[in-house]
Amino acid sequence: MAIEEDYIRIIDDKGVLKGSLKVSIKPEVGSNNLDDYDNLKELISKELSVEIAIKEAVDIPEEYANNVYCSYTMTTLGDQV
Repeated sequence: MAIEEDYIRIIDDKGVLKGSLKVSIKPEVGSNNLDDYDNLKELISKELSVEIAIKEAVDIPEEYANNVYCSYTMTTLGDQV
């Protein structure tokens, strides 16, 4: 289930494409890879960690190439984050 490298589009608040991020995503449960599990029920009560690496940003317009940052929102089903 890991994503070795892929491009994620950068979209502005008006829905216009402003470039792309080259990322890798590696989810793990303990010391196991998600591919080691047969179904999602096996993951209940297990700690999930996700490593997200941003390799590069490409095709960003010059006027947006200063003070570039990445933000994310994480929602959970429970009260703990």
